[in-house]
Amino acid sequence: MSCLSSKPAPGRPAAAWVAAALVLGGGCSLITDPFATNESSGDPYPISVGLASGAVQVSSNEPGGVSRESLVDVLSPLSILDPGQDGAARSQLRSFYLVGAAAAGAREVARALLEGPVLELHPCDEPTCVVGNSGAEIPFQVVLGADLFAGDALRLDLGKSRISVFPDIAGSASQRTALCEAVFPEPFRGGGTLVLGGTEVPYVGRRITVSSCVAPKTTDVISERGTDLMLLVSTALGPTLLSESAYQRYRVVRQAQTGLPVPELATLPAAAVTIPSGRLQGRTTTLPALTLVGQATDRGACGEVYWHKVLLEDDCEPQNRTKLCTAKKERCGAPAMVELSRPVQVLVIADAEPLLAGLRTELHPETPEVDGVLGTELLRSLELDIDYPNNRLLARCSAAQCTIFPDLPNLDTCERARSCRPAPAATARGR
Repeated sequence: MSCLSSKPAPGRPAAAWVAAALVLGGGCSLITDPFATNESSGDPYPISVGLASGAVQVSSNEPGGVSRESLVDVLSPLSILDPGQDGAARSQLRSFYLVGAAAAGAREVARALLEGPVLELHPCDEPTCVVGNSGAEIPFQVVLGADLFAGDALRLDLGKSRISVFPDIAGSASQRTALCEAVFPEPFRGGGTLVLGGTEVPYVGRRITVSSCVAPKTTDVISERGTDLMLLVSTALGPTLLSESAYQRYRVVRQAQTGLPVPELATLPAAAVTIPSGRLQGRTTTLPALTLVGQATDRGACGEVYWHKVLLEDDCEPQNRTKLCTAKKERCGAPAMVELSRPVQVLVIADAEPLLAGLRTELHPETPEVDGVLGTELLRSLELDIDYPNNRLLARCSAAQCTIFPDLPNLDTCERARSCRPAPAATARGR
């Protein structure tokens, strides 16, 4: 992967462009061991967060300092402190206490100490930077990025408006699978360097990539199985972002699946959301369902969903399974899945938006395409462990219309995987 020169676009303030490059795009990896970093930052108690804007909002303060409105954004590889519109851009070692409420009406308690290099710069074009859904924007002064959590496991339990910071998550992949968890191995990608004040500032590849399938359908007709997407995870916006080209692919496939018309992009309602570097304009809609797939393969996300379902629904006897795999010329394993069988709110944005263009540049060729970004509206259905020390994600359902399908690495796990699915709802006669 080659490094990118850091040169602001014409007419765009240099500080704002640097912020966009950090939060939205990148260059090349300069650090070869990104997961052997600092020691654990926090205690085991949950930290209350705000989600009214869609972004994960907390308070943070430097030792002896005042509290600042802060965002936790796992999409941002570097952390930012806003010195104001006239402040000079520079990088400095800093410490932040991550603060959560001890109880309603009680004093605040510091639950984690985050230490590392922080960029001082003004990340937006306006005098005061805000973030959030239209009509619910909030100001912020600090972005706590993935670099400050690099030695930790960050648990997102957004359905309960809380996060936790752990040293790591114990247990091997097979042990976590036995607990009916979806294990996503090696999800982190990207990395690069910026030139700030004549100094190179490297950042490590901690963008969280997730292969996904929109409206999956178990069918032998490959073109009707659903729409494959490559999405990244962010905690600084509410709706899921989708590129216009990805929506057009979905529209074609969905019409073939159902035989019904799907709205043209131009007919969708206009909408907007504000991210740390500025406002994104687009069009809003909902996707009927989305399945997150633990590992991308040549079968594609929708192909993995299809094959996982075939393996589970057929007879799990090893000899029968072998016959099936041989007949279909398929390997018998399948990665873990998280099936969200509810509508997913999305904001469709232009492919040329700096957010998507920068991410594509940074992640290519390791990740050939970036179709969008998963937001907190979807993440509220999950309890998600971002286990940086062990280079993996662990997912559990925390809401209805969500089902975990654990990894099927070999044939003798089929019955165990079936047992992880929720029992069918009782019929009127059975009650």
